[in-house]
Amino acid sequence: MAANIALPYAAGIPAPACQQRRRSMVIKAQKTSIMANPPAVQHCEQASGFGSIPRHPLTQPSFSTKRNNTMVVGAYPDLKLEITPGIPVYTDGRLENFSGELLKLDDKIFWEGPRPEYLDKEIEDGNTGCFLQKADSGGSIGGLEYVFPGDEYKWVIAWSNARNDLNKVYTVIHRDDVDWNEIKQSLDASGQESIFNGLNHDIPYSSVALIDKTSPTPTMVAVLLKAGVPLASTKSTLTAANISKDLTQADGQISKDLIQANGAGVAPATQEAEKQVAPAS
Repeated sequence: MAANIALPYAAGIPAPACQQRRRSMVIKAQKTSIMANPPAVQHCEQASGFGSIPRHPLTQPSFSTKRNNTMVVGAYPDLKLEITPGIPVYTDGRLENFSGELLKLDDKIFWEGPRPEYLDKEIEDGNTGCFLQKADSGGSIGGLEYVFPGDEYKWVIAWSNARNDLNKVYTVIHRDDVDWNEIKQSLDASGQESIFNGLNHDIPYSSVALIDKTSPTPTMVAVLLKAGVPLASTKSTLTAANISKDLTQADGQISKDLIQANGAGVAPATQEAEKQVAPAS
């Protein structure tokens, strides 16, 4: 089940500037409304005297939601049909920086949808950058690149809120220049969750990104942190999310706090217990 990554704020506590900007942009994005029924259907309903014309389940229109992925037809309960995701409205992006470094916006691309009205040019350590990208007829699909001091590393976040597809996200940290064609290919092959573990690439930073899977107005959260640092130890909004990969160690590597001087992977508590039960020599 997808994690709820909304950010509620207690009553009476002012929302951060990022959240206030987001509210303003959401209101603007929602000004365009989608009619419940096209004019021809409305005319038929009025002429018939019924409030709504009954429709066969297979012809029931679906308009502005991605929330229901499957539909069970009443006459055929064992038949499940995939419902085409609804019309994208916007993508609400939040970029959380726990890297200990100042990040600067270096590059951006928008495959579908207009450029957001506001993009943070810098994200200080411990702060959150935000943006809201409206969708066009093809959806809301784009990518951002932030650089570390000295241009040593590039943090890349890409998202897809596309028509006729589930929402996707992809994140990576590069040393070299970013190839947006490769990023787009990786995004298309990704899913709701993306994790880059720097310990597997000899990079001192890791990145985690998550997006609402089926919403036409998804929240996308990307978190940058030091490699080997548990996500739960940060103040990230993703600490409660069910992230499926451990960021504190590289794949197949024994955690450092379990490694003895002789290289054996035995926990300290286990070592002490073995000493107590070992026969005297």
